[in-house]
Amino acid sequence: MGVRPVAPVAPSPTPAAAPIVIPAGTGSSHRGRLLLIIGLAVVVIIIAVVVLTSLGGGSSTATPTPSTSPSPTAALQGKTLSSYFGQASGTDTTAPEAGLFKNIDEPAAITLPAALASAVGSDRVWLIFGQNELYGSSGQLLTASTVESRSVAVYSLNDVTAAQQAMQAWETATMTTDLAGFLGYDSTHPAATGFLDGTHNQASVRYLNFPYPDHSIDWGIVTGSNGQSYLVIAGSRQSMSAVIDTLAQ
Repeated sequence: MGVRPVAPVAPSPTPAAAPIVIPAGTGSSHRGRLLLIIGLAVVVIIIAVVVLTSLGGGSSTATPTPSTSPSPTAALQGKTLSSYFGQASGTDTTAPEAGLFKNIDEPAAITLPAALASAVGSDRVWLIFGQNELYGSSGQLLTASTVESRSVAVYSLNDVTAAQQAMQAWETATMTTDLAGFLGYDSTHPAATGFLDGTHNQASVRYLNFPYPDHSIDWGIVTGSNGQSYLVIAGSRQSMSAVIDTLAQ
């Protein structure tokens, strides 16, 4: 009996593995949302910082109470000549202490030219000054502790230009004789043929000595600390300088 051959068995095919499918866009979507959240958080923080800074950190600032006291400028503008030199004390012309003033009543010995009288104001004083800068007959400065009186007149001005022009015209006319009685110098002994220019504390001064600075005509237009312009006529360099310094206070 013969052996029947067995037909070869073909191997069964192995099933293919199912592919792994990753949903499209899932990773990028998560990253986008994360970046959006971070961006919004940064914006919120910035806005919070700006708001808190503008509010001063949440603290309130008290509103200052307005001052009822006059300002220094307003107080100075209200100063009159009596504020600088005190009230008139009569007709006593004896010398006060060295370097000090005494306010006196209007003397009869001074008369202003008409053009000048119309340029001055109503605020005016006549002063006696304690002069201790004194010179001997040969021009030497004396060292003795002597004090003499020197007269001074101070006028507020309504018209500075008119006053300046009137004083310059008076200089070349009769000023030296007109003021001799008030200022107390010897008009026959001037040190120069005309007035000279000087300055003190940034104020311009015109002067003529008789014959030394302790007897003189010193005059100038001076601006006080109150902003008012004044005409000053003084009988010595020292008294003129003292008036300028006082008006500057």
